[in-house]
Amino acid sequence: PPADASRPPAGGYEVPEWGGPSSADFSLEVLKDGAIVDVVDCRGRGCVTLGRTPDNDVVLEHPSSSRTHAVIQFARGAAEAFVFDNGSTHGTFVNKRRLKARVHAPVFVGDQIRFGQSSRVFVVSGAAELMPEEGLSRDERRRLRALETMSEAERTKEHAERAELEKRDDATAGRRDVNWGMGDEDDAPSESEAALRLAALDWRDHAGALTEKQEKQKEKIRRKEEKVRALRLESERISAKESDSTPLTQGQRVTLARNESAVEKLEEEIEDADEALNESIRASVAGGAGARGAKKKSRPRDALGSDSEDAYGSDSDDDFYDRTASAAERRRKKAQNAQAAKAEKHKHARDGSRKEASAAPVAVETAATLWEKKRVAAAALEASRRALAACEAKALGGATSSPEKEEKGKDTEKADDLDAFMASVARARDVEATASASRRVAEAETELKRLDRLLRLADPPGG
Repeated sequence: PPADASRPPAGGYEVPEWGGPSSADFSLEVLKDGAIVDVVDCRGRGCVTLGRTPDNDVVLEHPSSSRTHAVIQFARGAAEAFVFDNGSTHGTFVNKRRLKARVHAPVFVGDQIRFGQSSRVFVVSGAAELMPEEGLSRDERRRLRALETMSEAERTKEHAERAELEKRDDATAGRRDVNWGMGDEDDAPSESEAALRLAALDWRDHAGALTEKQEKQKEKIRRKEEKVRALRLESERISAKESDSTPLTQGQRVTLARNESAVEKLEEEIEDADEALNESIRASVAGGAGARGAKKKSRPRDALGSDSEDAYGSDSDDDFYDRTASAAERRRKKAQNAQAAKAEKHKHARDGSRKEASAAPVAVETAATLWEKKRVAAAALEASRRALAACEAKALGGATSSPEKEEKGKDTEKADDLDAFMASVARARDVEATASASRRVAEAETELKRLDRLLRLADPPGG
């Protein structure tokens, strides 16, 4: 039903100046276990309050909900919607991300809102044009970065070509006609062209040799891509089973959501690994080119003249063996230090594992967890009582049937000591089972009373 415009919002919420009925038709679809259980019509409303108390527009029944948990606020005359967490204890979540308290966070058609620890999901519904624009895929983002890098390299190349033209214009005609036998400079690629090719380099198209570390990075990326393909294939097979007559089960829906989350995480890891591997290969290629250039520019040692002192060595060569001995000593000390560091690391690891094993985890109880434990304890008590009743009925049946067996054994004279022993064992077993069931009932009742005391402290009536 539409909210009363004259009634102030619940929980002391103050409507902002820009708040009011939206120009678009919004609604909230309430989903539980993947099925729509309710639809909240938001047409003509300036805001919709949600909470545990009955004065809210939408009453949240889950014990983790606050009195006035959150507010769906609309912008007056605009197709905009916002979620306002009213300082709730257990938080408000949009697409699995917790919102900051008392901040109007924008939401769009298709966003999923969850309040506290409740399993119900509120999906924002409306016209298709109100949906947000989709982002770029991983491949598109990779191509965009490559294009941006290439654009910058092209600009660098353009500046270099312009500077080269200016130098040629300043040169004299005689110098331009001189050929020193070194070949045409245009036959070799310029530095800007090499930088352009280097910026556009991708490891998937790289035909050169890779280092051992780069090969390992490549194999990791391949394995992650195989996992993504396997997860997508599994999701496609599950989705193909859905039809109007046979909807997906809860387990299948959970599997689809888990696969989607895993695929998103793997794609982010693949994207980061792609960029890291490309940077590593670019650094290797640039380093190799730089080393070759430096080698060409260096003067060969054999070109020294015969009169040069370096051609025949120097007096410093006399201590060659001493330098070797000192280097061997340094290597030996380095190996000893490495072994000592390794032993120290193992010792710290053992001490840390002992500390972790001795440290007992501390669980923080909340009203929501206590309510869940109480529900489980009540079910366990009911099951224990049924088991006790069954044991008592079985023991009673055995007690009434044993005299009949003994009477029948006397008449037929076929009862022997073994039958009597087996009957006594059966009676003892029934008595022991009844006593065990009674203990379980007592333990379940004690646990239920303990949870009731804790709930009176954690979630008092009217709290």
